[in-house]
Amino acid sequence: MQTVTTRARVGLAVAAVAVGVSGMTAAPAQAAPVAEVAAPTAAAAASARNYYGAIAINTRTGASAYSYDYKTKSAAINAALKKCKRYAHGSSCRTAIWVRNACGAVAYKTYSNGSWRYQSAWATSKKAAIARAKRPLGKGAKTLTWVCTTRYQ
Repeated sequence: MQTVTTRARVGLAVAAVAVGVSGMTAAPAQAAPVAEVAAPTAAAAASARNYYGAIAINTRTGASAYSYDYKTKSAAINAALKKCKRYAHGSSCRTAIWVRNACGAVAYKTYSNGSWRYQSAWATSKKAAIARAKRPLGKGAKTLTWVCTTRYQ
């Protein structure tokens, strides 16, 4: 394990500068204890990082797109919207859900008159997010799409 060692020393010379005395030299006073701090590992740094994802849909055509592992919420949303617009051949899309360090899902249900509605949900697993999105729609609900950020499945 790598460690970083820091030693702090407080001396009379520092005190002399603080009160405006110059030309004074003194040996350092008692040294502070050595503080050892473990350098962060790549895994620890990754686990502390926030990852954002989003799902965008076009409610007229049913086109959908997702993005994941973006550094910001707005970047994830914009990427999903851009992809969705391309899949919807230029029609506008809307953000159905965005997630941070989680999974998101969009489920839908079609009706006999040709209309449909959707529901979105998030959870810490793909399976739970899909179940939560389908539950309010009842029997016959289907998964439109899902997304999970790094470390979540």
